[in-house]
Amino acid sequence: MSETKDVRIEVDKEVWQKIKAKASLQGKNVKDFAGEIFEREVEDFEFEA
Repeated sequence: MSETKDVRIEVDKEVWQKIKAKASLQGKNVKDFAGEIFEREVEDFEFEA
């Protein structure tokens, strides 16, 4: 069962500008697009309990 949580991540202004530009080109909401990037990056990350 998956659980959804709100997460706040700080990024450099330049990185955020790139995310905004790419989201705009793809016609996506910026926060949703950033969330997709985050999900892809943590897919293979293993958490130790």
